[in-house]
Amino acid sequence: MATNASALEADIIKELQAEGFATDNEFARIERLAAALGRAVYKHMTLLDDTSGSPASKGHT
Repeated sequence: MATNASALEADIIKELQAEGFATDNEFARIERLAAALGRAVYKHMTLLDDTSGSPASKGHT
């Protein structure tokens, strides 16, 4: 699991590149999309951890 939203963003970009998406030209907005997705997914995952009562939400791994 990604440790933060930035790490998740980087993973999303890497996976999109592996699928053939252009991420490096001036018109590609994939990095902005990946950033938004990374933040949303990470936020959702941390909210689930906080409410699930899992050991991760209590500071235990």
